[in-house]
Amino acid sequence: MIALSTTAKQALVMAGAGVALVALVVLIARKQLITVRYALGWISIGLLVIIGSLFAGLVPGLGEVAGMSPTAVLLVGAVVVLVGIAIQLSISVSGLQRQLRDAIEREALNNAVHPKNGGEA
Repeated sequence: MIALSTTAKQALVMAGAGVALVALVVLIARKQLITVRYALGWISIGLLVIIGSLFAGLVPGLGEVAGMSPTAVLLVGAVVVLVGIAIQLSISVSGLQRQLRDAIEREALNNAVHPKNGGEA
């Protein structure tokens, strides 16, 4: 059996998680449970995790420079990614709300100009 350092084991777990994320997103995208736009975003995150696993050895050094433990460095990175996702989703939802409001206003104006029931002919 090959003896691996803790950092190497963590890198393998990260890479495996990245591969699993990409596979899961591809599966749900094929079932059309997620749009291509969001699938590409999640696949990008999965690929970043895989690439990040190659640089897992730099985390302890980065932690020393920042005065943090390696675990804290990874947690800060995860929080930054999650906040970025939350902001992006908030922007998307705001755009959808604006589109819905505009469609409702157009429909109301159309009904005021061209009443469907009981209007003059």
